[in-house]
Amino acid sequence: MWVIAPIIWILLAVYLIGSLLTRNSSKKVGFLIVSSVWGVLMIYFSVSTIFSRALIEVNGTIIKTKKEPYFPDQLRETRYACIYTIESSSGDGTIQYIAHQNDITLAQDLPIGTRIEKKKWEITYKLNNEVIEDFPTEGYIHIGCLGILLVLISIIRICYYYVSR
Repeated sequence: MWVIAPIIWILLAVYLIGSLLTRNSSKKVGFLIVSSVWGVLMIYFSVSTIFSRALIEVNGTIIKTKKEPYFPDQLRETRYACIYTIESSSGDGTIQYIAHQNDITLAQDLPIGTRIEKKKWEITYKLNNEVIEDFPTEGYIHIGCLGILLVLISIIRICYYYVSR
């Protein structure tokens, strides 16, 4: 994630300088519309990832784990999801939680007997009362800020283009 952020910043700077130096006004507007769409997509990606992590709510003790493949095919490496059966702390029975190989879900390598507590609207969680901070919040904030910057610059440049005509 941290390797990608400087590359995106450099590409953004090159793109903006290039759009400012372009003499063809219709190409400028086209570039700016495309960049604003990319900006909206970047904002959506970062916000939806952070909110998806924040919406997870799990509280209990792991009583069973099972790894199952998903997306098995011959073109790429098989990925596995870990299915946890968790006995609720409140005594409501058991629940199943599926941890995939992405930033949103909790860890995939938790042993049986681990006490897990993840409250809704929190990014961190506790394993046996130890706080775990394994979510790259800063990276997603950088992506969201880049998206906002792209959208704002595009809107300002498009408004400037139409006002100066």
